[in-house]
Amino acid sequence: MKHLNIKTIGIGLVLATILSLSVIYSNGLQQDSFIEKKGYHVVTQKSEQGGWIYNIYHSQQLLIKQEYVPALDGKFQFSTQKDAEKAGSKVMELLSKGQNPSLSPKDFNENNIQLVKVP
Repeated sequence: MKHLNIKTIGIGLVLATILSLSVIYSNGLQQDSFIEKKGYHVVTQKSEQGGWIYNIYHSQQLLIKQEYVPALDGKFQFSTQKDAEKAGSKVMELLSKGQNPSLSPKDFNENNIQLVKVP
């Protein structure tokens, strides 16, 4: 009976260690995000150019693939995942209200959305 308890404790410690390491490792990674509202959802992802982009889907159909910020001359992407989430959420909100989903430089300033120039 004592061997069973020691064995059970040992297995529990190994599993707890593995779980702890996986949580620590996953927190260090930049994950894609998923935000949903009224059948629309936004997925952000890290771009190969170094910035962040977003895609907006409705009923599993891709509506908008926002690789670059169209409101500006040059190639700009979002500086952080949070910036891409804020912009994508704003566009998703406009779409869900049946409004024009375009954002202006004023929208970026008002929502504190930072951009980065990419090659």
